Amino acid sequence: MDNFFVSEFQYTEECIPEYLKRWWRENLIVSYILTALVFLYFFLMLIIRRNLVYLFLELLPILLLLLIRVKVSRAIKIEKERYQVNYRNTVPLMHIEIGQDILYRIEDKEKHLSLSDIKKVLETPDMIVICLRGNLILPVKKTGFIQGDVEHCVKYLRSQIGSR
Repeated sequence: MDNFFVSEFQYTEECIPEYLKRWWRENLIVSYILTALVFLYFFLMLIIRRNLVYLFLELLPILLLLLIRVKVSRAIKIEKERYQVNYRNTVPLMHIEIGQDILYRIEDKEKHLSLSDIKKVLETPDMIVICLRGNLILPVKKTGFIQGDVEHCVKYLRSQIGSR
């Protein structure tokens, strides 16, 4: 079968920041753009009006960016704590099969997901990040493919988004 992919990899705590940062960056892009526009507006007003009040208002977008960064760091910390509770000192093997649907297995838990639940397919240098309905994120390590290859898998997954 052409459109059948299998990936297996050790799901370590080090995987968490990579896929979560990519997911948050994708979801917060509008916030970043709006913050930059507000910053630019206050900067222009500072130059045009020469009023020091705008200098203090310049700090608001910077504060917002810092709060976003704290939120992302907090989300990563929570996910790492969840990892520690679920897996303690073990390093589980994550097995993912992508074909007519998505099957993922980690330790003794197995779940089938429909391809129609895919909202986005993102990439990092080392991972494919499958974003599904309900804010479920499924990381797939690029080096873990034992059947199929990364490029075709990404194309296949992205083609499923448009076919709904």
